[in-house]
Amino acid sequence: MSQQGTGAYLSSVAQGVAGNLTFSAVCALCAAFGVIKGKDISDLQNWPLWILALVGLGGAGFVGAGANALRLWWKKRQIARASGERLTIILANLVGDDAHASQKQKVRDSLRHYLGASIEILKFPQAFAIAADGYDDAELAKTHKRAQKLLAGKRGDVLIWGRVDPSGGIALHFTGRSGATSEAESYRQISETERPLELPIKFDRDLGAAIAARVVEVVGALIDSEGCFLNRYADTFAEQIKSLVAHPKANWTPDARGTVFFAFGVAKGLAGRERADSAALEEAVAAFRAALKEFTREHIPFHWAQTQMNLGTALAALGERESGTGRLEEAVAAFRAALKERTRERVPFHGAMTQDNLGTALFRLGERESGTGRLEEAVAAFRAALKEWTRERVPLQWATAQINLGVALSTLGERESGTARLEEAVAAFRAALKELTREHVPSHWATAQLSLGVALFRLGERESGTARFEEAVAAFRAALKERTRERVPLQWATAQDNLGAALVALGSRESGTARLEEAVAAHRAALKEWTRERVPLQWATAQMNLGNALFRLGERESGTGRLEEAVAAYRAALKEWTPERVPHWHQIAQQPLAQCLALLEQRRKS
Repeated sequence: MSQQGTGAYLSSVAQGVAGNLTFSAVCALCAAFGVIKGKDISDLQNWPLWILALVGLGGAGFVGAGANALRLWWKKRQIARASGERLTIILANLVGDDAHASQKQKVRDSLRHYLGASIEILKFPQAFAIAADGYDDAELAKTHKRAQKLLAGKRGDVLIWGRVDPSGGIALHFTGRSGATSEAESYRQISETERPLELPIKFDRDLGAAIAARVVEVVGALIDSEGCFLNRYADTFAEQIKSLVAHPKANWTPDARGTVFFAFGVAKGLAGRERADSAALEEAVAAFRAALKEFTREHIPFHWAQTQMNLGTALAALGERESGTGRLEEAVAAFRAALKERTRERVPFHGAMTQDNLGTALFRLGERESGTGRLEEAVAAFRAALKEWTRERVPLQWATAQINLGVALSTLGERESGTARLEEAVAAFRAALKELTREHVPSHWATAQLSLGVALFRLGERESGTARFEEAVAAFRAALKERTRERVPLQWATAQDNLGAALVALGSRESGTARLEEAVAAHRAALKEWTRERVPLQWATAQMNLGNALFRLGERESGTGRLEEAVAAYRAALKEWTPERVPHWHQIAQQPLAQCLALLEQRRKS
């Protein structure tokens, strides 16, 4: 038997049971009154019969009420749950409607006319009744609670309920699943035409506001949970409102239309960032730009700035995945636009967040451009964020901004002579580590240790002695306590390669070969995860660094074994570092290979 057939069968059984119970109770009651007919209640001998009749009357009432409750319970059970593929409106019976629920049907047809297939509509066979006038806030709140319970059970998003007025108007309430509600609004049909019912534009606008309120609730939950691998949920939500985005409702307010566009952009942006999906990010960018046509700066400046912020985030994510700088330039423009409203005086916390995002976009631009102008701007943006993101107020955000500042300073220091920028970078990373402890945020602690190690390594290259290199080695080894091969294999390989480079630098300034042997082991460890098939350019980098370590060992040892291994490593790197793909790195690799070959030839002759 099909599921639909089973449901119909069980429904008929339940109705039959309720009918039989009621019929049996009525028969028992009639029989009892037949027995006591003509029996004088004042005669004590007749009391048992009268008691039996009264019990029968009460029992009949009880059974009848129970049978009716069973019927209503089963009827409620038969209402399908929402499919979850679209936003869902549940339409309850209207108090004062006729026996055929004709006004409810006209409202449903009107909804279908306005919204098409973009919204799923379910009918609920009971009414949510409150007094037509004179009800208090407590009674209204209680009714909204009942409505929200129904929405949760049926996976609906908005419940429409209300009454038909004797004058012909329809007073409706909108209840959102998570708490958004509306006061009763009366709508009078424009004409008595056949379906659909021509409700006024105000109804359409109010409905749009109710749907937008529900959308805000869902998207708020997604934003709060960002980073928790919610791309599946974000995709589901985006699909639910996709039709509303593709076919925006002209009668809705700009706020409602903008909210739907904004929510779609947030959902697509979250999914796109979590799974590196450029197509989803493109959809997010388009949605945010559509929202900006509704959220104008003149009318709703806060929403406009928030949308600019999210647009910048989506553009920046796209820019990191694309060659060129066009997307990153657009991201910078969006963040700067947001800062026109998200000022430090008005919204200090949100202003700091925007400054931090601006700094990140400027840093990515600076990485791709020659010169230091963008990096200087990035440093300024991160320092602006730190004016509000103080350690006392928001310690984790303060630490994050310190890390970002340190990375920008470290990159800037690599392009400048002297050590001042690198010293500032080291100070920023060490400041961050005061809050990013291994016990509380082990992954962030490891990231900070790795960044600190890189800055110390660069400082060591510009200073004499081995102290900075020793500190760099310690930082990289600390990072490896959390960046294990089992947890994060590619990041583990990165830390191993950095450790190897620091050990080579340290070993080059020390006598003996112990540090160099450790360096060879570290680079070979990195190559276990940095395979040519998986990450060809990183594989070539590790081969190049391995060659350097073997070359230094070969210089200090007799024989040709280490030098031959070094030549093999350099040549392996050049298989990926081709003049067509990475001409700069191809040229860099030529010099150590030539030096190693020359020494090898000299050893062979001797």
